[in-house]
Amino acid sequence: MDNGRFGLTDHDFWAEPRKSAQDLIDAQIDAEEDALVLDAPREASIDNRDTLPFGTLYVRSLDEAAALDPERALILVAVRHEDNALFVGPALRKDKKPGANPVDNPPKPGVKGSFFVADAVEQIGIPWSRGTYTMELLLRERRSNPCQSRIGALRTDFHDDAVEAYVEARRRKAAEAPPPSVWPPLPVIRGAIERTLDGGVDPFPNYREREQSPPLPASAGIAFTIDRVAEPGEGRRCVLRGSFRLPATDLERVPFDPETGRLLDVGAPGATAVLQIHIVATGTKVVGPVVLPLRVPTFDVVPPEGGLVTGFFNLDLFQVSGVQQSPGTYFFTAYSREHAHGPVPLGIPPRLP
Repeated sequence: MDNGRFGLTDHDFWAEPRKSAQDLIDAQIDAEEDALVLDAPREASIDNRDTLPFGTLYVRSLDEAAALDPERALILVAVRHEDNALFVGPALRKDKKPGANPVDNPPKPGVKGSFFVADAVEQIGIPWSRGTYTMELLLRERRSNPCQSRIGALRTDFHDDAVEAYVEARRRKAAEAPPPSVWPPLPVIRGAIERTLDGGVDPFPNYREREQSPPLPASAGIAFTIDRVAEPGEGRRCVLRGSFRLPATDLERVPFDPETGRLLDVGAPGATAVLQIHIVATGTKVVGPVVLPLRVPTFDVVPPEGGLVTGFFNLDLFQVSGVQQSPGTYFFTAYSREHAHGPVPLGIPPRLP
């Protein structure tokens, strides 16, 4: 992870988070370079704190500064490692109404820098309980560096071994429940259907490799592609194709039915684990964010806790509820614990008269 970009100690984030702000802004402006940088404390004491502050350095052209309001456009994303839960929302104010300054024509040269401080607990609802979070910022086609913050007992705090053992036992007990069913669900197909890989009928969603599938990541990670431009309409598609190589924990593993000895039914016959991949979409006109909480199967033999499994997912975004089909450009980013991929753009053209 990439904590420490602002030269702050963990204590500084609560006591003096802006102490290096002007120097950081000045250095970036002197270099005349755009920047979207995130920093956050590495640890937060669960007993002595109740906020999780973060700092944001945002340097952009004067033209972009006039056209884009960071208090509306900046999105904070956090994923909790323990259960892969996603928390996402505006990084700054939540109640900002639309509005922007007029853009100079021709645009003025130069850059503008801003430094923001906010609380992830207040902004996106991170619960004040033990957990490790990977956080980053989204701004249209850009992602910031990732940071990792852990809420819990610090090294210098008193550690109660009995309490920590109890919490771990409770976590493992929760992992005994079967994972949720695959989503989006497989289509119900009645009668014969031609399933060719190119040019024919290929029902969506599906969770097998296709000729157009992106290669599996070489190491732990996610990969996906989207049709660059897609026009809504009867019979039209907007296809997202993805692949993954991700760790499967007890939470994701599909258990066996004690009566039949077969894997439980999770909506994809033969699935050995179901993994969460969160697709977060923002746009030029609709900031969002819109979240697609994918639950994708793997058919690999699941290795011991934390071992990597592979799989594929293919969706028609025009079939998925909540996906915008109004004209504009949209940016999709995938998250699973500390792994991310994107943003991947999708353009929706204006409808013809």
